[in-house]
Amino acid sequence: MSTHGTYLAVFLSNKKSARWQAWYAMSEAERRAKDEIGLAALKAWDEAHKADIVYVSGPLGPTKRTSQDGVADVVNELTVFVVVRAPTHEAAAKLFEGHPHFTIFPCDAVDVMPLLGPKPDAWAGRWLGYARTQSVFEQVPRLPRARPVAGATAAVVSGAE
Repeated sequence: MSTHGTYLAVFLSNKKSARWQAWYAMSEAERRAKDEIGLAALKAWDEAHKADIVYVSGPLGPTKRTSQDGVADVVNELTVFVVVRAPTHEAAAKLFEGHPHFTIFPCDAVDVMPLLGPKPDAWAGRWLGYARTQSVFEQVPRLPRARPVAGATAAVVSGAE
């Protein structure tokens, strides 16, 4: 296990920016050619950094924001994210210098931040963001078991196990 820190890198992209306007202005053939070059560059970047990569996401979709006012559709600049390991925060940020998402594709930048709390290896069965000593399943109150009732198609809940 590496003693490096773990960092979340979030790619940002303003779809109304001049970079995106230029992207949208390209012909379909130009975009396909740029995509082909960009995808090859992304594959090469992933290969060159495979020892540093903990998790790679796909593109992020439409956003719903939940607040005390309810749920609403919103637009943000979050595009893609990746989780990496690096010896320092600065080193993690430098991994993304010259990244294809903004040298070939029209993304604007990459924000890199340390993941605080439990290490990703400890996330399985834990509440994210909290250092828990028990698994999620151990924290949930035990529910009574359902038992079949003779001749019935539904189960009733028994208070005893």
